[in-house]
Amino acid sequence: MKWIRRVCFGGMCLLMLAKSADAADPDRVLLLHSFGPDFSPWNTITPPFREALRKLAPNPIDLYEASLQAERFGKSPAREEGPFIDYLNALMPDRKPRLIVAMGAPVTRFVLRNRARLFPSSPLLIATSDVRTYEDLALTANDSACPTIYDPTVHIDHILRLLPDTDHIVVAMTGASATEQFWNDLFQRALQRSSRRVTLEWFTHLAADDMVKRVAALPAHSAIFYPTIRVDGRGVPQEGDALLLRFIEEDRAPIFTHTDSLFGHGIVGGPMFSSHEMADACAKVAVRLLNGDTPGDIKIVPVGLAAPRYDWRQLQKWGIKDSLLPPGSEILFREPTAWERYPGKSRSQSRLFWYKPG
Repeated sequence: MKWIRRVCFGGMCLLMLAKSADAADPDRVLLLHSFGPDFSPWNTITPPFREALRKLAPNPIDLYEASLQAERFGKSPAREEGPFIDYLNALMPDRKPRLIVAMGAPVTRFVLRNRARLFPSSPLLIATSDVRTYEDLALTANDSACPTIYDPTVHIDHILRLLPDTDHIVVAMTGASATEQFWNDLFQRALQRSSRRVTLEWFTHLAADDMVKRVAALPAHSAIFYPTIRVDGRGVPQEGDALLLRFIEEDRAPIFTHTDSLFGHGIVGGPMFSSHEMADACAKVAVRLLNGDTPGDIKIVPVGLAAPRYDWRQLQKWGIKDSLLPPGSEILFREPTAWERYPGKSRSQSRLFWYKPG
């Protein structure tokens, strides 16, 4: 009888533990998107961020998401911000978030401008924003950041290293938001010295179709540097990388970007931001905040460009020699040679296979 009572007691303990684990309240997280969930580069960062957060978090995650649409077209006036703030507060009237995540600089600026009205007692994580894009706005002790750092001259110098005959570079970026205007101004100032060596063509105010036409007519010895285009010169949103894919389809010039969202699909490569690296870094900070760390005490090194990676097929296509690549570069998508494909065949057998008579 004793062993029966012990078995029953053990079973009851296991059942109570299971019920206790099942009863654990989830951590409610409010994820705010800049422009929308499908805009580059956040559309490739957010999915691995969600996955890493759910994997690393101490409790189940109850995720709420919303997008700041009005910021696409310039600074949102107070009359437009007010209803969105009311919506966010109505979304969780009795369920304040354990954490707010602002994905990208546009929505970061919106949250910081309205911090006193947006769950001020909830910790805020600023994710994937260059610190310069919000340094004019004050952070509270309840705010933390997982920032990035970027120098646009790196990519122009990189293009000229790999393709020294280049004399014409398209800089494909546009947009009306405060963040995009910041980057437009920064790029134009930073790249002034490069304009002495090459002609820089800016796509700042063009409609999407006009950009594609310009790409189709590029002269020889051209290259394209594509930071990002989220809204074209006509105010038409360009979600995902649809416009970049159109440039790739024109097949007129080698294309370089500073993010890895389309690496392997027509981009040469080089030093780029790694979507997974940024997602992992932000998820780890988010978990620290969910575990109770003081936001203002969390200081991490900004995420920079990852080690250079190249698409071997693009190197071959544009005649870029391996010897010109930076030290520590990784080459992917390399096609095997005949000897690697048929290691068991002799040289004569392989030659007969590849040059079959008749």
